[in-house]
Amino acid sequence: MRVYLDTNVYCRPFDDQSQKRIQEETDAFEEILEATKEGKFFLLSSDILVYEVSNISLCKNRVEEVEDIKDLAIIIRYRCSIKDRDALHLASAIIGKADYFLTCDNEITARKGVKCVEKISEEYGNKIRILSPVNFEYERGKYGRS
Repeated sequence: MRVYLDTNVYCRPFDDQSQKRIQEETDAFEEILEATKEGKFFLLSSDILVYEVSNISLCKNRVEEVEDIKDLAIIIRYRCSIKDRDALHLASAIIGKADYFLTCDNEITARKGVKCVEKISEEYGNKIRILSPVNFEYERGKYGRS
C-alpha cells in the first residue's frame, strides 16, 4: 500500500500534546511509522514535502517533480478550492499512485474537499482515500472508536 503523509502529519509529535485530538493524531502517526518500518506501507514523498520537511528518512518512493504534478495541482486548486501548497501535496500523491493521503488539515478533510479531490484522482486513474491519521488507524483496526 502506498501512503502519502501531509507535512502536518510529520510535525504532529512536536505540537501541543495536551490537546486530545493532537495526541490521538500523534499516536496514529507513530503507529503508521511502525507499520512502515515493518514493510506494510510505502511512504511517498515529493518536492513540496521535501521543501517543507527537511528529514524524511522513512520514505521509500519519491515522486519527482514533473509538469504533470504542477498541472494537476492547478486543477485541484481551482476545482476544489484548495490552497496552492496543499494542492501540490495532493497532486504529488495522486501522480505517485498513493492509496491514501493522510493529513491533519481540516480544510482538506472536509467532506467537500475530500469528494472533489477523490473525483479528480479517479479521473487520473487512481482511487485515493483522504483521511486523518487517526481515521486511517481506525480503518486498519488499530483503534477502537470511543
